[in-house]
Amino acid sequence: MRHKIIIPLLLFSTLCLYPTAQAGNPHLISGTQAYERGDYQGAIHEYVQAGPDGQYVAGMFYYNGSGVRRDLTKAAFWFKKAAEEGNSGASYLLGTMYEDGIGVDKDKKQAAKWYHYAANSGDAKAAYRLGYLYKMGNGVTHDHQVAATWFRKAAKHGNASAAYSLAMMREKGDGIKQDHEKAAKWFRVAAEKRVSSVENSGIRERLSCPNC
Repeated sequence: MRHKIIIPLLLFSTLCLYPTAQAGNPHLISGTQAYERGDYQGAIHEYVQAGPDGQYVAGMFYYNGSGVRRDLTKAAFWFKKAAEEGNSGASYLLGTMYEDGIGVDKDKKQAAKWYHYAANSGDAKAAYRLGYLYKMGNGVTHDHQVAATWFRKAAKHGNASAAYSLAMMREKGDGIKQDHEKAAKWFRVAAEKRVSSVENSGIRERLSCPNC
């Protein structure tokens, strides 16, 4: 079941500073305790009252169908609540939902809006998706220069797809100055990041299933 992997990792990343993050927020404590005893509805009830980080986690329960019936409309609702209060992970996922029409009406302008929020907070996946929208002219002005800027930001934060896209643009002179040397540089970065991603996926699997 996906929730056995995704939710523990999400809780770990969201609440890794357990004493600091939860000290002033009893709803995060109660939500985590409810989750650990298998009371998923109780966990969600607490998380939605815990501010943007808790609302993001609540959205993930519905997004993945983790211990509850999958409900993408509710997932989008809680992601939006969290995103409006500055949670970049929720902003990114809300962007993907608007881009693909999942749980909400497809709206590339809304997708770009939420990707902007997340990308400006340093989310590399959002920066890559935003660059792609600019490259294709979906929901935003068709602008290869802006696309390259976002690809570059995403690549510098470790996104292999962005590095590859930037390399291809440089190699072909696709809307930006052709530069084979820079293209080769970004192809190398893309290759290195993909290798690193494969290695890290093994680590994530071990963290999510320590007794496997």
